[in-house]
Amino acid sequence: MLFPAAGHPAASPGGSSHPQASWETLADSSKVYGFWQDSGGYRFLIECDPATGQMTGFAYLNSGKYVEQEVQVLDGYDQIQYIDTDQPKRYLYPPIIIPATMYRGRSLPIRNMGQDPYPVGYPYGDTITEDWRPVIIPLLNKNDWPVTLRVHAFLSGDDWTGDVTIGPYDTKWVMLKLPANARAGGYNPYETAYIFVHAQVVENYDPYAPERYKHNPPADDGDVVAMYADIQGLEFSGPQWVETENIKVFDLEPAFKEVLRWVPDDPNNWRIGHPEYDVVPGYRWVDKTVGYPIGVVDGEVSSELATQEDIDQLKAVGDGPGYPYYKFEGVTLKRTSTEVLDKWRKPGGYWYYVYRYHYKARIPIRNYSNYWVTIKDLSIACSGSKNPEVIGRISGTIPPGETRDFYCEFYRDTHYKNWRGEWVLNKDFSPRVKAGSIWNGIGGLLYPQILDAEVTLSAVAGGSYCNNKYQSEYEPSIPLNMFKFERVMTPAELARYANYNTSIRENITYFLAGHPELMRVTGRCNYRSQIFDD
Repeated sequence: MLFPAAGHPAASPGGSSHPQASWETLADSSKVYGFWQDSGGYRFLIECDPATGQMTGFAYLNSGKYVEQEVQVLDGYDQIQYIDTDQPKRYLYPPIIIPATMYRGRSLPIRNMGQDPYPVGYPYGDTITEDWRPVIIPLLNKNDWPVTLRVHAFLSGDDWTGDVTIGPYDTKWVMLKLPANARAGGYNPYETAYIFVHAQVVENYDPYAPERYKHNPPADDGDVVAMYADIQGLEFSGPQWVETENIKVFDLEPAFKEVLRWVPDDPNNWRIGHPEYDVVPGYRWVDKTVGYPIGVVDGEVSSELATQEDIDQLKAVGDGPGYPYYKFEGVTLKRTSTEVLDKWRKPGGYWYYVYRYHYKARIPIRNYSNYWVTIKDLSIACSGSKNPEVIGRISGTIPPGETRDFYCEFYRDTHYKNWRGEWVLNKDFSPRVKAGSIWNGIGGLLYPQILDAEVTLSAVAGGSYCNNKYQSEYEPSIPLNMFKFERVMTPAELARYANYNTSIRENITYFLAGHPELMRVTGRCNYRSQIFDD
């Protein structure tokens, strides 16, 4: 630090008689232009103006080995509440603890305003395994020299006090462990109200510190330089109930996971060390809204004439013999034959016939999802002359994103027998068409929609409590927030979870074996009350 040279008055601007000046490098690597001169038992570096060679009136003491900042430190440490960067001082910093206390790669925040402990969803059963026990606490030394800390760290079930020596600007970690028998579910699961950490400097290895500042240095917050950290605690419990109007399922997507590997400083003392993280491949649990993943294709009549193959496959509409047929992508229906079930004649009256009309329908179903979809007993309804008409039932599998044509055959009778065994006229079967004729040709049905069905997806699991008025959640299901904490699992962890949750064991087994298309979650839909007024 520059100051008036002892025994040397400040040079006047006109003064220039002095030894030859040159550039000198000081201990802090700064450069000063000047010349050396002894005075009063000290050696001074007299500063000069590089442009004029004139003395500036300032000098450096002790050949540049110490600047004024270092000399002042030897006079004693200041006990202060703040750091004044405008004045040269030498500070002993307390250890930094906040806010990085870590549990399984997550930082636990500071408690305030009575907030609840940090919720942890544990998916592997009721008892916490060894790899879920460690809690690690960082201790950062902000000083330019080593210090030894007296550390007291506590959580419910573990309490440790010990000394930790840390180098300049280095970090050491202290490990606590949850109890070996801690329960993550069932009756009375484990929780810790808070994790308390207290660290103080007990040995200060500053080479320039006076003796009274080297051992248990005093500070304003008691007899020690300290910092307190009341870290928010942990609470293990089952997933909370969640209700949603969206139908959801769980997927597993490739991801990477950082797995803690603890490296102790001393093989005989696992408390002190540092974490290293191995990045390993795994899978991320993702819940996805699927709603209803399939729909009936509602096509429009094409102006393109149909081929005979189109007609044979009911991919056309037309009014019958002698009339042209046009390509059609929607639902089609054709009467294939007529059967007389009964006839009678009243005395002196007309003949009455009971007919059975046979129909064949083509129902194109589109899979809007990224899953393999299997449908069972799916029926559709279309617009009728008075009320919606129900058309057949179909079953089968549709690949992701594709459309498949399903065919069904059914019949409708003109009469039914009452409890006395008498024939009673049935309601007319009269589906409305966009074009064509269901009686003599092929008709394209108007406004087809799914009525009810059992639907199976190739997902890992359904989301519990995901239902609405017209369809149920997919089973087997698991709570939506089951994996809020353990979002990524390694293959070994997936197998561990499957061993605990047997309801989806088969699906996870298929997934790990490379056959996700064989996974099955099943739900039902029923839109009857939506389609019919009754």
